[in-house]
Amino acid sequence: MGDDLGDEWWLDDAKKSSDESSDEDENAVKRKPKVSKGGSKAGTKVEISKVSPTKRKAEEDEEAMEEESSQKKTKKKRRTKQKISDYLSKSTPKPATQRDVITKIEQHFQEKLSPIELEDLQLNESHFLSPNDASLPLSSYLESAVPNWNRDIEAKRPKDTKTCLLLVVTASARRAVDLNREAVAFKGKQCVSAKLFSKHMKIQDQITFLTKNRTQFAVGTPNRLAALLQQDALNLTGTRYVILDWNWRDVKYKRMCDIPELKTDLFKLFEKYVIPQARTADKLKIGIF
Repeated sequence: MGDDLGDEWWLDDAKKSSDESSDEDENAVKRKPKVSKGGSKAGTKVEISKVSPTKRKAEEDEEAMEEESSQKKTKKKRRTKQKISDYLSKSTPKPATQRDVITKIEQHFQEKLSPIELEDLQLNESHFLSPNDASLPLSSYLESAVPNWNRDIEAKRPKDTKTCLLLVVTASARRAVDLNREAVAFKGKQCVSAKLFSKHMKIQDQITFLTKNRTQFAVGTPNRLAALLQQDALNLTGTRYVILDWNWRDVKYKRMCDIPELKTDLFKLFEKYVIPQARTADKLKIGIF
C-alpha cells in the first residue's frame, strides 16, 4: 500500500497529542479532593479546641491579677510619715515658753469644756515665773526664778502641814530622784523635802509624812500627786511655786504632756488645783523647767 501524500498526517498527530493531554488534565481535576465550606478538605476531621466558660474566666482573672501586681510594683513608694523621735533625734528642741504651755492647756480642754468653763482656766504670762531659756540645771534655775527662797525657809513657811512651799512635777520616779538630788544646793540644810511618787514610799506612808511635817520642797509624779490631792492628804493652799519639768523628754523624745499615761493626771492637776489656786490667790507662780 502506497503513502497518501495528499493527507496532512502531521496535523492528526498533533490533534491526538492535544486530546491525550486534555484527558489527563480532566482526570487530575476529577481526582482533586473537595474542600468544605470551612476550608478543610473533605474526608479529614477538624479538631476544634473547646474551652469551658469557667476555665476561660479563671484564665482571664489570673491575667488581670498578674497585670495588677506588675502595676503595683512599678508604682513609687509613698513617703512614710516622719516620727517625732526621728525628727528630734536630728535636732535640738527649743525650751518651752509661757505661751507654749498656755496653748497646750487650751488645746487639751478645748473639746472637753464649754466656753464658760474654759474662761475659768485662762492663764496669762503674769501667772508664770521666767522659763528656763538657758537650759540651766535645776538648782541654778531655781536660784534665779525663786530669789526669796532662803527668806521663806527662815520664816518657817509654810505654816501648815499637808502642803509644801515649792512643788516640782515630773514624769517618772527616776527623774524625780535625779531632780531631788540636783536641787540639794538650792534647798539648803533646813529644808524639809518630800518624795511623792509611787516607787519610793507607799501612799499611806506619804500621807503620814505630810500630816506630821511642814514640807518646803516636794517632788512628785502627776499620778501620785493627783491621788494625794484627791484624798486631801495634800493641798496647794501654802504652795507658792509649782515647777513643771516640761522640757524633759524620755527615750522616745516625749514630754510629760505627750505621754498618755501621764497626760490625764497632769491636766487634772491644772484644772482642779494649780490653775484655780494661781487665779484666785495670785500667790502661786508656775515655773517651766
